Amino acid sequence: MTIDKLIEIAKKISFTNIRKVMEEENIQENIKHFSDEKLCEIIVSNRYLGVLRDAALACMDELSARRVAGNVFPYEKRIEELLASLPKINIDLKSIMNPNKLGRII
Repeated sequence: MTIDKLIEIAKKISFTNIRKVMEEENIQENIKHFSDEKLCEIIVSNRYLGVLRDAALACMDELSARRVAGNVFPYEKRIEELLASLPKINIDLKSIMNPNKLGRII
């Protein structure tokens, strides 16, 4: 799997503009305006690709605050569903040490 394929997968979980979403400052500024679904998608992007760590933590805080305020959106279940829908990335230490093989393994 190539990086282009990973970007295509990210778009399928409704990232309409990858560059804009990848700007953590933009996320941090607008987090209160994001839907529950969008917050879950940012958390999934962190768990799956290891990106947007600070934004994912802020999203978890926001979802927690919404739950305390009475929101009943099942975000734990939705995060698990999104993660389960993504293909597994299989990279072992040998693959990382030999970048020529990396593209064939992902």
